[in-house]
Amino acid sequence: MKNLLAVILTLMCIHFSYSQNILNIEERNKTVYSKFGIEPTYVLAVGYMHSFSLEKINRKFVLFGEMSSPTKLFGVKNYEAKLGGMINLIEHKGFGINYHLNFSTGHVETKNFDSQKMAFANKLFLGYFKRKWYITITGEYEKIYANKIVHSEYYRDFIFPEAKDGWYNGAGGNFQFGIETGITIKEYLDIQLEIKMPVSEKFDSYNGSPAHLNLLLGYRF
Repeated sequence: MKNLLAVILTLMCIHFSYSQNILNIEERNKTVYSKFGIEPTYVLAVGYMHSFSLEKINRKFVLFGEMSSPTKLFGVKNYEAKLGGMINLIEHKGFGINYHLNFSTGHVETKNFDSQKMAFANKLFLGYFKRKWYITITGEYEKIYANKIVHSEYYRDFIFPEAKDGWYNGAGGNFQFGIETGITIKEYLDIQLEIKMPVSEKFDSYNGSPAHLNLLLGYRF
């Protein structure tokens, strides 16, 4: 059970929603980016974003895809893949609210089992947005709906011979509350920093890192 909890925590990888990209999309509406952070272990990610102007409803929309992996377990056997989008709900004199939704799947291989997860996440950004910088407070909820567990021979031989492989209900969800800020330099370079505090969906501590920290570098074109 402790191993399963560690896997789930590791797969709660970083997902900046890239609020800055929803602003000056007229000039450069495509972005490639890289991220490095602690959530709760060291994680490296790469991604791509494309911004759209929804003129009929006077809104802006960002679609993104991302791949990440813990640095200690880096590789195709230990990863998380995300697909999601973000839209600006409210905007008035620089103040606004953005909404983010993503679907994720992730895989981790350990000595005892392989695990594949399925999850959805929602996130709200409330803050002040200028053309080349922004600062927001954020609230995020991720729900893990299912995990596919395949136990190793070692686990069956030495720990639990009756272990059954297959899909299991997800291990619940988590909240993360934090602050995010970013700037755009010379129209094409984005730098973002995020710090957030994780708790379980029952608002209990994970007893891991007290806070998660992420740094993003992006290139617009």
